[in-house]
Amino acid sequence: MSHITTILLTHSLSEDFYELEGDSGDVYPIHEKLNAFFTHCTGFCEIDGGLFGGSKYPHCILLAGAFNYLDMQAFCTHMRGLKWEVPESVQLIVKFDEGERFQFVDWRKQA
Repeated sequence: MSHITTILLTHSLSEDFYELEGDSGDVYPIHEKLNAFFTHCTGFCEIDGGLFGGSKYPHCILLAGAFNYLDMQAFCTHMRGLKWEVPESVQLIVKFDEGERFQFVDWRKQA
């Protein structure tokens, strides 16, 4: 039996990042720290410009993941322990298994 929590997470482009050599894109160390929470799976994937419709690349960072039996309180505690450059720009958008739609979760206040 599964209990899937689907998450979209977005943050400021101002988060600390570095460019890879060549045309490999950028790396955000905050993603590695965020994904350190997930010891039983790969963690979040970044949805990049190739996966969007339209004629332009998005001017945002969008991470996505689906997690079985996610402890949301523990995850929010992990997020609060990270050093975000612009924490007010971090948005956690969640669809719980029993829900019909996504909702914003205030990760800074989640107990």
